[in-house]
Amino acid sequence: MPKQRKQKHPEGFRKNKAAFDSVMNQLRRMGRPTLGHVGAVNIQAQSGGKPAAKNPAKPSMVDFWADVFLAIKVAVPKDIDLVKFHIAYTLYSSDNPIDQELWAQKILHDRRHSVEQRLGAEFIRRGIHPVRKGYFYAPRRG
Repeated sequence: MPKQRKQKHPEGFRKNKAAFDSVMNQLRRMGRPTLGHVGAVNIQAQSGGKPAAKNPAKPSMVDFWADVFLAIKVAVPKDIDLVKFHIAYTLYSSDNPIDQELWAQKILHDRRHSVEQRLGAEFIRRGIHPVRKGYFYAPRRG
């Protein structure tokens, strides 16, 4: 029986890809955040009753947006144009992950794997991933 060939992926390959996909999906889902009057209205507070005070330690959507874009600017390889990156990942929004992968492949070719791995590792290093139970989780302290 022949030995199966073992693929040589860098350590954390799957974790980096999952981090990249999770953060980019969250970024695409939330759209463009605002600090203006539209984002400042608390609809739940208008329904009556006394709402809980906002947790000042919890990051806002604008904080998330800024942190992700700073990580992208730092971690994208120098030979990849940032405009092409944004065309491939942030501006294209399909619900089908296969369509997203094919679009990124069309724009960035085989370099997309390197981009996804680098950014996934950077998102983990900066604490942006995990998004829901990590980045946006801010326990209250009395």
